Amino acid sequence: MGKVLGFPSKKSNVDVGHHVQRIELVTEASDFADFLRRKDALGSLWPDIETSAAVHEQQLDKEFAALQRLAKRTPGSYDLAEEFAKTFAVGGKYPDPKEFRSHFSAAMEYGETTISRIRGGANPRKNDPGRYGDFQLFFYLADPSIELLTCEDFSTDIVNSQQKPRIVRLDSLA
Repeated sequence: MGKVLGFPSKKSNVDVGHHVQRIELVTEASDFADFLRRKDALGSLWPDIETSAAVHEQQLDKEFAALQRLAKRTPGSYDLAEEFAKTFAVGGKYPDPKEFRSHFSAAMEYGETTISRIRGGANPRKNDPGRYGDFQLFFYLADPSIELLTCEDFSTDIVNSQQKPRIVRLDSLA
């Protein structure tokens, strides 16, 4: 997100190369012993890959807790795009929330729908943890050349985003 907005990301130093190496770590290993050898090799970014499931669960807990906190705030008392933009603050400056919303409109609308559902009593961490993954995927739509092909129907979650046409239902291709 920071790269799209021209602001550095303070949250993570993970980039595409990290993900490529992780995929190669799995796909190029001849067996499990080779996988273990590769993950611990000099230059590997994944020596602790066995902790990734626990790290992922902790991240889910953190993200859903943040949505719960936002849901407890008075509706209209905050702008979700501004809250996200502030996470990129450097020297007191952060991306313009309107520009942030424009680049990430599907993700923002989906996040706002999730918050509304939480206000209505939903517990997505327990009953729909996939919402976090879906939410993360929608950020990729900032790249106008990307389309998401899905079996899920997001038509009630994303209604107004200019990115909505690039969320393609698999059954629409039949």
